[in-house]
Amino acid sequence: MSEDRCVCCGAIIPEGRQVCPTCERNNGPLKKPAATSTAVNKGDIRRKSHTLTKKEMSRYLKDRYGVPGDKVDAVLRDCLASESAYQTIIMQWIRDNYPRSFVWKAAAGPYSRGGIPDICAIINGRFYGFEVKRPYLGKLSRLQEETIKAIKAAGGKAAVVSFPEEVEAVIGGG
Repeated sequence: MSEDRCVCCGAIIPEGRQVCPTCERNNGPLKKPAATSTAVNKGDIRRKSHTLTKKEMSRYLKDRYGVPGDKVDAVLRDCLASESAYQTIIMQWIRDNYPRSFVWKAAAGPYSRGGIPDICAIINGRFYGFEVKRPYLGKLSRLQEETIKAIKAAGGKAAVVSFPEEVEAVIGGG
């Protein structure tokens, strides 16, 4: 049985209503309900994340869904896929487009070196390291920054990416 939920807070509400009594009191009957990630189209946000800067996305969320500026990060955290989902998509893209490549996900553990990029690949004899971050939300640690610099200094290619298009630009840049 499907339950009706408040468009503001997600609480279960009586059939035929859109807003729970608490949110109606807080927002007033004439005010637009405060947007939450449940009121946002996740597919729309995921598609837009390929092309919009964070500032543009913030404006889009405000204009389209009424998301206040202080709630943008929370909505993005809820709408965007996990980092591991982005890693899976990128690894599959590399395998599909470079079938002779050697690609692996760097495993973290007590005996591994910290800061190694999430995805490592050897493509046409060149080493690539891709640190995968969620769009808008992911931040590099200092160790990750230093490791990327060290890989580049050693002649490899390393970059922070979220989408296959970014990987393609790094590989295509030779």
